[in-house]
Amino acid sequence: MVCELSDFPLGPTDGQIPLCEIDGDLHYSSPEFLNLHVYTSSVSDHPNVVISRDVLQPSLRKSYEGKVFLPTPDSMLQRLQDAWYECGIIRVLEVLSQTDGSPSLSQRLASGILFACNIGKQLKDKFFSPSEERYFRGDETRIGPVICMAWHPSTTKLAIGTTDDSVSVFSVQTRITPVLKSKAQRRITDIAWRPLTAGELAVGCADGIALWNVDPNSFVARPSSSTAVILRHSYVTSIVWSPQGDILVSCNGMDKSMVVWHVDTKERIAVPSAGGASFLLWNPSLSKLMAATLSKTFRLWSTEKWDCETWTTAGGRVTAATWSHDGNCLLFATSALPYIYCLQRDRDLFGDAPPASIVANTTMVQIPGTEDVVGGEVKKMDWDSESRHLAVLFNEGQFVAVYITSLGSTLSIQPGFLIKGISNEIPTCFSFQKDFVDGANLTICWSTGRVQYFPMVYKRNMSSSFLRSRSAL
Repeated sequence: MVCELSDFPLGPTDGQIPLCEIDGDLHYSSPEFLNLHVYTSSVSDHPNVVISRDVLQPSLRKSYEGKVFLPTPDSMLQRLQDAWYECGIIRVLEVLSQTDGSPSLSQRLASGILFACNIGKQLKDKFFSPSEERYFRGDETRIGPVICMAWHPSTTKLAIGTTDDSVSVFSVQTRITPVLKSKAQRRITDIAWRPLTAGELAVGCADGIALWNVDPNSFVARPSSSTAVILRHSYVTSIVWSPQGDILVSCNGMDKSMVVWHVDTKERIAVPSAGGASFLLWNPSLSKLMAATLSKTFRLWSTEKWDCETWTTAGGRVTAATWSHDGNCLLFATSALPYIYCLQRDRDLFGDAPPASIVANTTMVQIPGTEDVVGGEVKKMDWDSESRHLAVLFNEGQFVAVYITSLGSTLSIQPGFLIKGISNEIPTCFSFQKDFVDGANLTICWSTGRVQYFPMVYKRNMSSSFLRSRSAL
């Protein structure tokens, strides 16, 4: 039976928003009193995530220093020299084309070269760089200051990439928040912790991948950019580590090959015929890699011999996907049809199996009694570490939908609940904490820069500290 968004239970109509789920019961609170500790202490020792003011107010950091000082009359040679050191040849041509007086030969020549450069850039952007304009995530089309986030696989450590091209690392182990920033780290797209390490972090960006080693015992809040190792790969749209942490794979939406990195030796191997992978997902079973493309196909790669099985969707490219914790089930959604599909197979993903089945209908619906809507094209999906909760983020709307799931011979998926932010907040990204022992902890970044912990706690998973705090009450 297909799960419908219209079957989700209605929340309170008095403006209260959900805070947490305790043993299947949802708890709400008014936006003025968001005290999660009244209901659970399962995240009381988690780091307090605060996005810096410079990121929240980008106008303060976008002021151009050259406009702070009053202009002074300089010779043409001095102006050209300043223009060269300021922005290079393009700025020199602009200065030449703006010479006062009657147009000279140099002014006409500079204006003609600038015109040709602008036409060439427009043609390149239109015909040769769709990955940058359409699929490479930039500040121009993003809502809110947060670009991406990633939980460490084995410790309570959260990395958040923001629109100022920096990555902040929040940890329960220290009050210091390291900020990772480098000139080579331009236009961040993705971040990923290296498994089986304490603090190695990969940051995908326009110029490649920046590899940082964040020492958990360091008191340095701003590690030197010289400590970052740069792996060159233009316009990286997605990066993923193997579960053993020995291999890093990166992709570019318009590149014909994925790049497999043996990071320790800095060896780079291009996997041909990948067909422009837009994002990657490594199967927890170690040997399978899902690669979505910009077309109706996606591929399941065997990472032992790097051969693949090609699948074709019913319509549109794959926009979001997630693996179950045992690696036997793949959920995905496409850009053309409002459905979540399930590809559930045995451990041999390359044997005979029926096609993917529809398990959820995400057609946009209006919430009764309100003007709010939920549904549409799926932007992101994430499954918790036990595959009991599936979180879904849509391209439009103010809600995160959480489904209740159960694995078996067939996947069971049922309506759970809807999570809404404060006032007109829009969810921009989320991730389940990997090592949360009390159940599942969905961490949501909102368009205002607020980062919310949404724990889903079960009594059988409650840690001893939680039980002691409840007994004290």
